Amino acid sequence: MNEYKIKTLSDLNRIPSDRLPAFFRDLEYAVNLRALMFGDEAVEIPFEEMTWRDDGNHSCEVTDMDGAPLLSLVVEDSGQ
Repeated sequence: MNEYKIKTLSDLNRIPSDRLPAFFRDLEYAVNLRALMFGDEAVEIPFEEMTWRDDGNHSCEVTDMDGAPLLSLVVEDSGQ
């Protein structure tokens, strides 16, 4: 399993191009999870950085500034 710290758009260059679709799918999950957590205020709360784990698991976790988990989303494929 590889991990990628994303602080700027340039950090995306570290992700292999064949893994970018998986990254963007997981990023979409994370953005939607934030919207569920914070509603309209989500646009006012900055994304400081994120860690993407290329582990085939589509789950995501939102943490506070100290790294403590606030909310997790577990996504399981239906196998269809």
